[in-house]
Amino acid sequence: MCGIVGVASAGGDAERLAFAGVVSLQHRGHESWGLASRRRDGVAVRRELGFARWSPAGGEDAPAAAAIGHVRYSTTGASRIENAQPFTVAGERRRVAIAHNGNVTNAPALTAQLRAAGWTFRSTSDSEVILALLATAPGDAPDAVAAALERLEGAVTVVALVDGALLAFRDAHGFRPLVVGERDGMAAAASETCALDALGAGRQEGPAPA
Repeated sequence: MCGIVGVASAGGDAERLAFAGVVSLQHRGHESWGLASRRRDGVAVRRELGFARWSPAGGEDAPAAAAIGHVRYSTTGASRIENAQPFTVAGERRRVAIAHNGNVTNAPALTAQLRAAGWTFRSTSDSEVILALLATAPGDAPDAVAAALERLEGAVTVVALVDGALLAFRDAHGFRPLVVGERDGMAAAASETCALDALGAGRQEGPAPA
């Protein structure tokens, strides 16, 4: 299962909105939850085991232009805090935070390749493979997404902060749902329409599979 949500807000309240989306998706996973929020001084991250509880990642009332959230139902990797999402990294090419729903079926092969190339894994989740590919791929952010999707097999639906910009994408088969919506000054993507309803975001036609 797992639930993911991403929000970009001109009003600077993206973290609060993303948390509301996380709560609306709590039925998709109870093992852990987390938020990653773009702030003026970087990315603030909060990850905890158990049910979602409101405590802004970067302090009360700190403005956040974009944020992503995750609730976990594990299919790969043990239910431990190091496997809680979002995952974040400041790589040589770009800073990335991701929340992922799905299973990367060729994760063992990709993990071996990335380790050989010098990547140090901090979790046992296949989602970190996606993080590594996005952080190390050449080109700009859309190029990195395209390069990652060319190498990934299985079910991949992701919301991400890449150098502070909110991105949402999924695999070519669309195995896992991804819905998008907007209202004045705010755009959102999530794994279920109930998150959009919680945010008051009108539903749009989802993005075509990459």
